[in-house]
Parts: sequence; structure tokens; C-alpha cells
Amino acid sequence: MPGRKKKKLASHQRSYASYDLSVMKKAIHAVIVNKFSHKRAAKEYGVPRSSLIRYLNKVKSGDGGIDRNIGRPCILSQQQEDDLSQVIQNMESRLFGLTLTDVRKIVYMYCNKHGIAHNFSETSGMAGRAWMEGFRQRHPELSLRKPEAVSVQRASGFNRAKVDRFFEVLESAIFSKEGKRLIPPENIFNADESGYTIVQKPHKVLAKTGKKNVGQVTSGERGKTITTVCCMSGAGQFVPPLFIFPRKNMSQRLMDNAPPGSIGTCTPTGWINEEKFAMWFNHFIKTVQPQARESPTILIFDGHASHVRNIELIDKAREHNVLLLCLPSHCTHKLQPMDVSFFKSMNWQYDDEIRIWMREHDGRRVTEYDVAGIFAKAYAKAATVKNAISGFEKCGIHPFRKDMFSDEDFLGADFTDNPLCSETTSGSATQEIATSTHSCLAADQLPERMQESPDLSTSMEPASSTSTNDDTTGVVLVTVPATRSEDIETRAVFSSSASQEIATSTHISVTADELPECVQESPDLSTSMEPASSTSTNDDTPGVVLVTDPATRSEDIETQSNMPPRFSDVIQVPKQLRQPSLKRKRKVAHAEIITSSPYKNELKKRKSLNESTKTSRTKETVSKNEEQQSKKKRIGESTTKKTRITRPKTQKMKSKKHITANDDDDDNTLCLYCKGAYRESVEGWIQCTGQCKLWAHNSCAGVDSQGPTDYVCELCGDVD
Repeated sequence: MPGRKKKKLASHQRSYASYDLSVMKKAIHAVIVNKFSHKRAAKEYGVPRSSLIRYLNKVKSGDGGIDRNIGRPCILSQQQEDDLSQVIQNMESRLFGLTLTDVRKIVYMYCNKHGIAHNFSETSGMAGRAWMEGFRQRHPELSLRKPEAVSVQRASGFNRAKVDRFFEVLESAIFSKEGKRLIPPENIFNADESGYTIVQKPHKVLAKTGKKNVGQVTSGERGKTITTVCCMSGAGQFVPPLFIFPRKNMSQRLMDNAPPGSIGTCTPTGWINEEKFAMWFNHFIKTVQPQARESPTILIFDGHASHVRNIELIDKAREHNVLLLCLPSHCTHKLQPMDVSFFKSMNWQYDDEIRIWMREHDGRRVTEYDVAGIFAKAYAKAATVKNAISGFEKCGIHPFRKDMFSDEDFLGADFTDNPLCSETTSGSATQEIATSTHSCLAADQLPERMQESPDLSTSMEPASSTSTNDDTTGVVLVTVPATRSEDIETRAVFSSSASQEIATSTHISVTADELPECVQESPDLSTSMEPASSTSTNDDTPGVVLVTDPATRSEDIETQSNMPPRFSDVIQVPKQLRQPSLKRKRKVAHAEIITSSPYKNELKKRKSLNESTKTSRTKETVSKNEEQQSKKKRIGESTTKKTRITRPKTQKMKSKKHITANDDDDDNTLCLYCKGAYRESVEGWIQCTGQCKLWAHNSCAGVDSQGPTDYVCELCGDVD
């Protein structure tokens, strides 16, 4: 019975080149060396027989190696695509990442500028989506990510100087001079605070395709911020958190279902201050028991004012064998384990728990009394040993790694020292010409006839040079910054033509024998250097001397002419993140152990200076008040509190600037009816003219803002 004829598959249903090239090489080796037949080799190694025969013919004829080119050729070459991939990574490292649309526009501009044939749409002015998808598949090192917002202060503040100093301070604390570890990871803690609200941030949900607006229910438009202070160690131990509610009076109902061992308090704003952080530190000592441990305990936190300006806190830490280490400013997003690993997971879990709570409680909204219970569920999922260990590891604290951050991590701060593209032309006097010799010559190092040249300034300073083209040899550049700043326009164009030469305006030729020994011994210069030649194309450019070797330069220029154009010519990187400000700047806060004696003594001096300044200002204010009161007494006006009927808050707020004993008594005056303090009042007060002589709010007394002159309270009225 004849066999069935196989159905021919369409072109899009076939599998092309499903074999590996390494397997094909083994099959070819078996045929040539081991004398396998085509059929046997194809069957044993699982490669198509026709492909094996085709590769064998190419190898025997010498037409090419074993490569695979399926489909039509790419618009850009492999080298050009690799260059584009490197540019994309460099821009992301400098915190100026490119979107998919940016890359498509850049490729379109690049192809039009250099005459590369393409089939991109001229209407849209950018490469197609199909090309972009293919480019991402060919370069798996690139992925589409959502960047985190990094402020200009953080971008410029996270630099190598701050980070190196932090690791030096940390190393001196946890290691001895001999390199022996003094403090184990279970004694290294990190504390930080974060704010939580009753309004969650919605996560992604499934919805109908094409629907424009997708919503999710929240408890309100915006809610009050509740601050929590969390702490964890390098070994995975967590200290129960502290809750700070935005209230005046604390209620134990707010702590219902909170994590076990947690404590709660309140402030009018819900923010942390010196008093509340000292309260948490007592809770930390009670939980961790650092005084009972053999080695000291390190507590790492940021430089918030409530952490580093409390002398009582520093004294208590020294009593309980605790070292307080302050992180450098604007570096916590990289150096603080709580920010790196814990809070990111905690915030996501908290929003998810609020979403679940809203779904389970129909028609209700989250209040301050529900936050502790919701936080506890999220805290149980985020406060894991894995997250704690991972945070300390990513920051280089444990295991200790001073080289945790590479040069790429600091590009956001010092990318001006790492230019993305080499500039070949300059219209500014401050831009320098580049060579590859890396030799800088001062005025006293030049030959005598060059020093006596009238084209060079007599006030010549040590020269400087930078290198941006490693393929240009046989060139020595000497610059004179003092003369370049006077209406100079330096132009140095490295051309791809072999006949074009680099020009200067000094008209001085120097041989190899006349150069200093430091330049003659340079390995970058050719040992067979001939007398150099130079021509001038700009007579207005003094202070630049180029000593060239035409023989070696012509070879390098031919090599440069074969190089494809670079994508860095199309993309421009900003030269600096922010313009220099003329305003007074704060002192940069570096990493420092604040429990040390020098820091404590400096803090005491600062506080005493502030107190003396306040005291002198208070005395001046009191003297002015006394003069004003004496004037009022002379004209018969009474300024005492007893003769006043009402006293609005606006008048009280003005007198708060003058701290006196009478003002303190007035601030502590309580209302006759509601017991509210005068310092918390927002309305006028009235005094009883009866026997009690007590004060009360106008609203509590039932009178208007003017009030009667003979007001008698209910207590005195009943007595009468």
C-alpha cells in the first residue's frame, strides 16, 4: 500500500535552522575527520542532511565558515547595533534613559544622516515597531524597565567621595586594625521611618481590552499620614515598630491588632521629632538589650534632625554600648537597607491589604483605627529574614564590600568626567584638544627656542590635555591655559581623510631629540620619529603646540576612515545636572559616628551658641516691650490682662515672640467650662467679674466677640 503524501507546510509554519551551530560543526568534523557518510552524520547528530552538504561544500571550497543568515539582512550592521546598545546603557547609567520612541527616532535620524538604506516611514519619522521588536530580541541584555524617580539632589549627592568615606567609617567600627571582625552582623541594625495613609495606591488589574478608564475604590482622595519607625538587623531580626498618629490625644483603640510588641504615640502633625525618636530608642534598648551583648551594637540611620541633634540620646547610647552611625546625605536610596529591600516590599503589601479590606467590607472606608491591623498583615509578609539579609548585602554592609558600587553607579553625579561622545570641534575657549600620548608639558619643559617664541605667553602655566581618540599616535599637545582664555577659538578637527593634517598657529617644528626625556621615553611615541611638520589654518590660535609624526598619523587616519559612524554623534548628554547657585549652601553631611566625643562636643557648642543667641534676642525684645508699655501707661491706656474684655488669638500670637513669666502663666490658663488651654485657643476670651475671676471662651460663655463689661459666670451667679 503506497504511503500517504505529507502535506506541504506553509512558509510561516516551517521551522528554519532549529539546530545548533555547535552540533553542525561536530557533524562536519565527523564527515571530514572520521570519514562518516552524509546520511550517518546527519542522523547521528540530528541536523538536516541538505544543510550538512551545503556547509561541507562551503568549507571545502573556502567560501566561508559555518554561519547562519536567515531572512533578509538587518538595516544596521552588528557593530552598529552593538554601539546603539552601549549608548542606551550609558544613557540609563547617567539617569537619562531612552524610551522605545526615543530609540526609534534616533535610528531614523542616524540612517538618514549617513545614507543607510531603510524602509522606515517618513511620515512618522522613526523606525518601525517590527524593527524595534527584532532589535530587542537580538540584544537580550536590554529590557524595558520602569525607572524610579531620582531627584537632582540624590543624583548629584550619591558620589564616590561620600560612599568611600561611609565605608571607611563603617570598616573602622566593625573591624580592628589587624582586620579582625569586632561586631557580628546580628549586632548591626538599621532604623528608618516611613509614612502610610488610608488611601492606597492601586495595583494593576484585569479589564476589558480597549476600555479607556479603569478605576478602583479608595477610602478618599487623600488621607492623613501615619509615621512608622521600623528597624532590622543584618541577621534578620526585626524590632517591633513605633506608630505615630496625627492627633493630640492618644487612644489605645488605634493600636488594635497591631504587630506584637509595637508601641504607639501621637503628634499634632504625625511626624517624628526628637522626643518621639528618643521614645523609640528606649523601646529599641528594651527589645535588643545591647548592654547585655559582648560586642557593641551599631545603629545606622539617616541624618534627620530628630536623630542627630539630641545630646540626651547620644549619652544614653554610650551608656548602653550602642554606636550611632549617620548615613551621608542624599545617599539613603543606595546605602540604607530599609529603603533598598524592606520598604519597597512593605509598601506594596500594605496597598494590597487595603484593597482586600475594602473588598471584604462593602460600603466602609479605612480609618485611623484600622491602620494598625492592616499594617500588621502586610508587616508579617514583608518582615522576613530573606529581605533583611538581602538589604544589608545590596548595600555592601554585610558581607562588607567597599567595592560594592562601580563607576557606573556614580555616573549620575560625575558624568561630566565621563563624556558619552568625543567632540571633534570646539567653539569655546574652555574646551581642550585631545590626543593619545597622555603627555602634558609645562613651559619649562619645552626646548629653549620654543620658550623664546613670541607666539607663546610669558605667563605660561602647566599644560593640560585629555584623550578622546586612542587611535591617534605620534602627537604631543602642549596647551597654555593663560593665553587661551583671551578671545581664543581653538579648532582641531580629526578628519577621516589621510591628506588632511592637524593645524596649529605656532609654526614651530620640533624634532624628537629636542623633546624632554619624559616624552622621548613615552611608549606611545614612535621610536623612528622623523622631524615633525605642522601647518597653520588659524593664525588667531596662540598657546597650542602640536608635534606630529606624519608617518604614523597617516596609518591611523586610514584606520579611522574604515570605522562606521557612531550613534553618540546623534545623542547629546547634558553637561551638568543643575546650574551653580549663588545662594548660601548647607554643609554637606558625611557619614559619621555621632556617639563619638568630637561630634558630641561640637553639638554642645552649637547648641550653647544657639541658646545664647536666643537669650540675647529675648532680652532685646523684652526691653522694647517695656518701653512700649511705659508709653501706654503715660497716655492712660491699660495693658494688663485683667482689664481686657476680649483678647483675640492674633494679639496673643504676636506676644508669643516675647517669652516672659506672665506670658507663660497666660498660656497655661484653662477655660472655666471646657478646660481648654489658652495656647490652643483660636477665639476670644472673657473674664468673670465675680468672685472667681476665671476666664472662659466667648463661645463657652455664650457671649459675642465684643462681650458685656460686667460678665458673671454661672458659678458666681448661683452664689449671689
